[in-house]
Amino acid sequence: MVADHATDELARLAQLRAATRATTARLAALMRDAPVGFAFIDPDLTFRVVNEKLAEINGLPADAHLGRDVREVVPDLAEVNESLFRRVLRGEPVLETEVTGATPADPGRPRDLLVNYYPVRDEPDGAILGIGATVVDVTERNRLLTAERHARSAAEASARLSEALSTITAAIVDETDDDVIGRRTGEALQAAFDADGVLIARCDQHGTVGEVLFAHGYTAEEIAALHNDDDHQSWSTSTVLRARAPVFYELPEQFLARFPHRGPMVERFAAHAWSVAPLMAANQVIGFFVVMFRSPHTFTSDERRFVATVGDIVSQAMLRARSRAAEELARRSAEMLAEAIAAERARLAAVLHRMPAGLVVVDNMGGVPRVV
Repeated sequence: MVADHATDELARLAQLRAATRATTARLAALMRDAPVGFAFIDPDLTFRVVNEKLAEINGLPADAHLGRDVREVVPDLAEVNESLFRRVLRGEPVLETEVTGATPADPGRPRDLLVNYYPVRDEPDGAILGIGATVVDVTERNRLLTAERHARSAAEASARLSEALSTITAAIVDETDDDVIGRRTGEALQAAFDADGVLIARCDQHGTVGEVLFAHGYTAEEIAALHNDDDHQSWSTSTVLRARAPVFYELPEQFLARFPHRGPMVERFAAHAWSVAPLMAANQVIGFFVVMFRSPHTFTSDERRFVATVGDIVSQAMLRARSRAAEELARRSAEMLAEAIAAERARLAAVLHRMPAGLVVVDNMGGVPRVV
């Protein structure tokens, strides 16, 4: 019976060992073929187990990780990893967290890694044996998401600018007052760009600032400074009038590279980025407008086209308004002249009616002598 019991124990032990080997083999296959990186790191932050996917991410063979400190293997990620590992060793899992840094696989290009770090505990007493880690390279995913966000943002911005252009056109196409055209255009520009400052003003051919038609985000002192500035050749208005095209500055340094002595004026306006567009039509200088930002702003190609198009539309609208105003003035002048002539003829007729008979009078208007 003792022999039979021993035989049974040996059989069960063999089965247990076989099951253990099978489980170990399945776990090894699971880690080897997993689409995510996996590692076990001991409390000294040394790699003890690494699968092939993590080896690929890190750019080193799996065997080259074993027994080496994490800082030594991926030094660019050392600071952030060690900070997270300390939290895990205190019993706090770190889940779904992105870290960014270069690995030996591509030292010159930082990668975005989605990591899960969690404590691995001993079953009997719950003591922390080390850190379990899963790692997924999400660099390409993030690049595609960023591209999608940019595309969506660009499409929304393009739609917003298109709507603003339609609004401006509808608001000014039949308007006969420059002041109203300036105000409506300025309001639409400010809404389209959410700009810190918008200024629309008349000017002469040299860029000298005349009447301000619209101002948003400019103080009375700043507008007075524009009026009192005599150095027109070193200001954007003269530049755009000569070029007959808008100019864009996305950094103050771009402007100061051309006009280095204009620093105090840039500081006065606290401008960081701005565009200036001419208002010109049929070789007539009408004015200009400014869209200004006091924080960083990059003008997209759509925004640059929008500014140029608005300049053309507003210029034509103001020229039409001036033509209509001139026509209206001419019409009213003609009507007043006709009324004056009619009144004068009526007065003359009344005088002649009271004169003696037989008087010869020459009508200077018609040149025909008549006998009264």
